[in-house]
Amino acid sequence: MSLSWRERVRIALSPHEAALVRLSRGIRPRVVDRRSVMCPDAKGQENWPGAVEGLRQLLAGANAQKGGATLLLSNHFVRYVVLPWSSEIVTEGEELEF
Repeated sequence: MSLSWRERVRIALSPHEAALVRLSRGIRPRVVDRRSVMCPDAKGQENWPGAVEGLRQLLAGANAQKGGATLLLSNHFVRYVVLPWSSEIVTEGEELEF
């Protein structure tokens, strides 16, 4: 089956809100369902437990069938590292290890 004929789900997750958009099958997908829930306040320093609970609530009410899903994470959950250039790294495997 062509991937364009599968139902698709897009989920956005932040510390404060979880949102879901379900797109219909076909070449020109349309929005079939759109919902969001506020995430419970995180207790303590960590903000991800509240977001996970919000995601759990959101998915419990979603009527998503077989298909692809894409999860977009807020920068609150991502850590970036800038590594210095190294001329000793030659292969892609070495680059991934580094």
